[in-house]
Amino acid sequence: MAPLVRKACEEHGVSYRTAPWGKVLKDALSWISELSKKTPTTAALVSASVAEMT
Repeated sequence: MAPLVRKACEEHGVSYRTAPWGKVLKDALSWISELSKKTPTTAALVSASVAEMT
């Protein structure tokens, strides 16, 4: 599978990086955690939209 993904990345100009599975999982969860701190929740967005309509 990896050779196919690597080839697709090359064809589309996307960097292909490798790392141990545990590090990739940790990095992904850390990134999701950071995004959740910076982005308003869906509920907050809906509440703000409803407030603007009334």
